[in-house]
Amino acid sequence: MPRVSYAFFTLAACCALIGMFVGLSMGASQDFTLRPAHAHINLVGWLSMAVMGGFYALDRGASRRLAWVNFVLSGVGAIVLPTGIGLIVTGHEPVGGLAAMLGGMISLLGMACFLIAVLSGWRRAGG
Repeated sequence: MPRVSYAFFTLAACCALIGMFVGLSMGASQDFTLRPAHAHINLVGWLSMAVMGGFYALDRGASRRLAWVNFVLSGVGAIVLPTGIGLIVTGHEPVGGLAAMLGGMISLLGMACFLIAVLSGWRRAGG
């Protein structure tokens, strides 16, 4: 398996652990304020990163340079977006809003890279 896949899976597992910790903490305290951040850690961090890692493990012909750009953008987005959302819902609106917006835009760029990689695979496969 390519190193980039291990990088995606490592970050996905870290996000899953953080998401589980946040979820367990919310349940134990019965304070669900961080619910939106928890959802984004799991979706943008755990799920998206794991799917992308699996794709690059399966598509050996994918551009490694694009894969690493995808990893950096998606990884930064997976950290910054839920952090910003967490800051917003805990009353730190100005900095949280900026972080969430920036993280969302970076995540969008990461997903665009992933789409390019998938479409490139279609082209290599002959349609």
